[in-house]
Amino acid sequence: MSTDLVGVAAMRCASLLDSLAVRGMPVDRSGSGLVMEVYPAAALREWQLSRKAYKVDAVVLDTMVTELRTTLPA
Repeated sequence: MSTDLVGVAAMRCASLLDSLAVRGMPVDRSGSGLVMEVYPAAALREWQLSRKAYKVDAVVLDTMVTELRTTLPA
């Protein structure tokens, strides 16, 4: 099977949604529930986590993930 980058992301999303459903978590695929689609750059700006090089620098990415985990509710 051949696919482009958008197709790969869509297949990964479908797998994640199925995994949540198997675990008994409600999955509203309209975007109003537990899971929603976001654009990474816009989300990072909104969360004030926009950083250059986060895609290529593991230290920058790790720092961003740590900040998200400490900021967002569990």
